[in-house]
Amino acid sequence: MINDGHKMKAVIYDGAWQAIKYPWHVLDAMDYFANRLRRHISSESHVSDKAVIDGNVVINDNVRVLEGAVVRGNSYIGQNSIIGNGVLVRDSFIGNGCVVGYGTEIKHSYIGDNCWFHSNYIGDSVIEEDCSFGAGAVTANFRLDEALIDVNIGDDSVNTGRDKLGAIVGKSCRVGINASLLPGIRVGAYSFVGAQVCLTHDLEAGKMALADARYRVFPNETRLDGGKRQELMDRLTD
Repeated sequence: MINDGHKMKAVIYDGAWQAIKYPWHVLDAMDYFANRLRRHISSESHVSDKAVIDGNVVINDNVRVLEGAVVRGNSYIGQNSIIGNGVLVRDSFIGNGCVVGYGTEIKHSYIGDNCWFHSNYIGDSVIEEDCSFGAGAVTANFRLDEALIDVNIGDDSVNTGRDKLGAIVGKSCRVGINASLLPGIRVGAYSFVGAQVCLTHDLEAGKMALADARYRVFPNETRLDGGKRQELMDRLTD
């Protein structure tokens, strides 16, 4: 293009460079910027005196960090987000308008804007905006055989070179209670992962994965009132 007369020129650049060819490269780019963070807690935020802020943590305007929360490492909390009671955030980027609810741990993950969590484990994952995880839903980030994690890209299986990698979740996804996403699983945008699903394969955009909950309902012939209740208790305690 230079030889064709376009008004441009080549320059020598010796700074950092991080391609984002695959989604897990987002974590590499996040680390690059996170390592340059300088601790800052906005005067427009509210951090409980019973919370722990440890390390180069950036907390932006209108953030609320509630009692018992811990935010440590090189972490960034976007505007108007809530870090709830008993939450642990480590070396992660959390976007604007997120709610990280009670008992959630977010470890080395990139979280987009307006995401909601409650009693979850999110490890080494990339989650786009407008996603929510029901209580008890988790991402697995480590294989039981401790091997490096592969991710399916098209018809190919690509070795990520990582022994820890969680889920890659597109925007506007919903993950139901007690669902599990195995290492390196990709969930396409606008998809639903139903309650108690153990997702072992990628889920395409706009799809639903639902558990086949096969149970039957019968009339209750046992009336545990009065003497029968006491009779049952006596049998159980014999």
